[in-house]
Amino acid sequence: MGASVTLKIFFKISGVRDYTCGYRAYSASIIKKAYAIFNNKFVEETGFVCMAEILIKLNLIGANIGEVGLILRYDKKEGKSKMKIVKTIKRYINLISKSRDIIERNKRVIERVRIESNY
Repeated sequence: MGASVTLKIFFKISGVRDYTCGYRAYSASIIKKAYAIFNNKFVEETGFVCMAEILIKLNLIGANIGEVGLILRYDKKEGKSKMKIVKTIKRYINLISKSRDIIERNKRVIERVRIESNY
């Protein structure tokens, strides 16, 4: 079972099929809103895991998320992968294990900021 399938079980985000893709575009307004809400805790994870974390947090603040298909040609890629597989798996397990805490902690932050700034 891959990371995207596993993450989909824990974080059902409408419009998302690939939770691990690092090739994304975000509107400036949603990133500004995320920073206004989460401050320096918007991106706490490192490496590939931060892509899933960003999706989870943007979903919490009501971002409109969609995907456009992309074909990756690994046969055209030169060199070995720089992903540290064991470390990355551990980070995904850590993200999943603290998922309820992330969602609950950030829901309170979001609600407080919405009240304070009329979001």
